[in-house]
Amino acid sequence: SFALASDDLRFAAAVAELAETLRGSKHSSGDRLADVAAVASSCAGSDPDRLELVTLVGKAQSLMPSAP
Repeated sequence: SFALASDDLRFAAAVAELAETLRGSKHSSGDRLADVAAVASSCAGSDPDRLELVTLVGKAQSLMPSAP
């Protein structure tokens, strides 16, 4: 299961989902950014690059239009 996957794999999946969301893919939607943030945060550890991505996901969330 995804929960049992390595941190590296789960982080890579979060990065891919972020990219899909930002490009407006039909396979993703902005409401998934909270999930992306949760996964990325749980896998970031103390890696500064990974922590920066978590910060960027938060910024992306703030820029996404809110649902009506």
